[in-house]
Amino acid sequence: METAIKLYDNALELGYALRFDEYSDVGNAISQKLAVAYRPVDSLLLRTSLAAGFRAPDLSSMYGSPSKSVALIIDRLACRNRPDDAEACATSPRTTIFDSNPNLKAETSTSLSTGLVWSIGHRLSASMDYYKIKVGNAITRLAP
Repeated sequence: METAIKLYDNALELGYALRFDEYSDVGNAISQKLAVAYRPVDSLLLRTSLAAGFRAPDLSSMYGSPSKSVALIIDRLACRNRPDDAEACATSPRTTIFDSNPNLKAETSTSLSTGLVWSIGHRLSASMDYYKIKVGNAITRLAP
């Protein structure tokens, strides 16, 4: 659900959004967003928003079969330290195994964004924004 209200001859806009997610394997979440946009003059827009986010892990990350990847690499540090040593600069295979994790939790986030847009004529505008995003239970691949 999302709604927006414009006030003061459309100079001020208040927005609110609400989302409900339900997953049988990682649970439920309610995510919300509150936004404000203010246009003190036609050429300037000031905006800010505060939001909460939710991302469930995909099924392959939780229940997928293991997979293996082999890549040829060069140890650049060894090669730089011993440039005349052909063995130090040779390629060598490295094997990486990727596996699933049925105990993954949902990723959550909170974000704050604020900024401005300055319209310079009809064809040119400049914007400046600030973002602060905090992520909990980040879903990533672990290093071997």
